[in-house]
Amino acid sequence: MIILKILGSILIILSGYMFGKHIRDDMKNRVDFYTYLVKALYFIDNKIAIENMYLDEVMKQVITDIYSDTEICEPFSQFNIKLKDGEQSIETTWKESCDELFASCDYIKQDERDDIYQIGVALGLSDRQRQSDSLKLICEKLANREKTILEKTKKDSALAMKISLVFAVMLVVLII
Repeated sequence: MIILKILGSILIILSGYMFGKHIRDDMKNRVDFYTYLVKALYFIDNKIAIENMYLDEVMKQVITDIYSDTEICEPFSQFNIKLKDGEQSIETTWKESCDELFASCDYIKQDERDDIYQIGVALGLSDRQRQSDSLKLICEKLANREKTILEKTKKDSALAMKISLVFAVMLVVLII
């Protein structure tokens, strides 16, 4: 009987640790998502505005140059696939790609999604100067959001880990 209680206690504490780690990793992934997204948008702006590349070519380069060394969720692969179909506007294609991304990445908050959807509006502009200006404004907004999220993550990630472990230990004490 005591062995079962000890094993159960270990499993409860381990699950509390894993839950806290999951929350901490989601917070870190959220910061990384914005870091890479801002980097990708600056890359896209430079390739389109300076090198006069087409959007589908730029998307291929973003995927290989920016996201090749990371496992962070990114909307550009799906966007590039849908862009080749050419059945919808760029804005609609971007929104659908982002919706698929948000379904798999639960750490992106609802209020942040509107800012990300604006990228499709900027990419759909035909005037390169307006497109560049719009992308720069979106980059600034996302970079500010990234800083805010980073500060919040620094404070809250350790707290989430501690709270989940405290609840696990309290549950063990109640069971024993």
